Amino acid sequence: MNEKEALEKLFQKSLFFLKFRLRTEKEIRDYLSQKVRKYKLSSIIIEQIIKKLKEEELINDEKFIEIFIEEKIQLKPKSILFLKRELLKHGVANKLIERYFSQNPLNDEELAYKSLAGRWQRWKKISWEKRYKKAVSFLLRRGFSFETVKKTIEKFKQEE
Repeated sequence: MNEKEALEKLFQKSLFFLKFRLRTEKEIRDYLSQKVRKYKLSSIIIEQIIKKLKEEELINDEKFIEIFIEEKIQLKPKSILFLKRELLKHGVANKLIERYFSQNPLNDEELAYKSLAGRWQRWKKISWEKRYKKAVSFLLRRGFSFETVKKTIEKFKQEE
């Protein structure tokens, strides 16, 4: 296989990898590194493919952050700290994460409230003490501070 064929083959594989969800540059780079080692190709190909994917706007870490945060807020709200950690795990640069959150401030209390809303209704029939413990552990697992957890549960208690 010559270099041009290898480039095209890996480009097609990266498109297939991107088909299922948006990926960060690091995720694509890691994926391509595996393929380069497997097929014993030059690592220069990785840079060429990444450049091509960026030109076609198929890799954009800023867009990844935006979509990732929107999905998490809609489906499973978590604390800002938790969201930042997850983005770092995906390989997003810290400066991009900080820039996003400075331009799009989120409120941990609102996220905690939204996160607990459905569960709180389900737990209405159990005792206050058990409901409180369940709510605390649920919100702490989602990365919220204990202060935020207490305020959120107090809000639900006042609404009853």
